[in-house]
Amino acid sequence: MAIDIYQRIQKLAKLRGTSIYRIEHDAGLANGIIYKWKNSNPNFDSITKVANALGVSIEYFTKGDE
Repeated sequence: MAIDIYQRIQKLAKLRGTSIYRIEHDAGLANGIIYKWKNSNPNFDSITKVANALGVSIEYFTKGDE
């Protein structure tokens, strides 16, 4: 599941012409934390912050639904 979340964030970043670093900043997360999600599962609070920063639902990351 972790790689799916990372890939979805990466896809949204590319579609929106932004960077993972910018998403982390907008979500109030530490630099490099999203990259770490390639190999580990993020906590619910962090996913919520990223979803809010990107304007998508949490389900987009967990199920692939927008």
